[in-house]
Amino acid sequence: EELSEMAEQIEAGAVAFSDDGVPVKTAALMRAALEYAGMLGVSVLDHAEDMTLSGAKVMNEGAVSTLLGLAGNPAASEDICVYRDIRLAELTGGRLHILHVSSAGAVDLVRAARARGV
Repeated sequence: EELSEMAEQIEAGAVAFSDDGVPVKTAALMRAALEYAGMLGVSVLDHAEDMTLSGAKVMNEGAVSTLLGLAGNPAASEDICVYRDIRLAELTGGRLHILHVSSAGAVDLVRAARARGV
């Protein structure tokens, strides 16, 4: 919802910042986080997931979720946020680390970004 006092936390020993388990909802907030963290020389650790697509799903969408009768989280939920946050890292020059990647599309996006030096 809002940025923490990163500078104060760095003084207390923090080396990176994350809101893991609760994805950053808006591009504007992620941009601000990357800009602020970038000025401080630290990374943003990113739980990349579009909650409007994934909701409270318990597993990836696919044959297994269908077989078990469970609503699955579509890969697009991760892919969309990975793309968004990589683009914002490029825009801001901030350091971004995508956590627990689980989709092939997100792996491809991260590989391409790394090849570009992001």
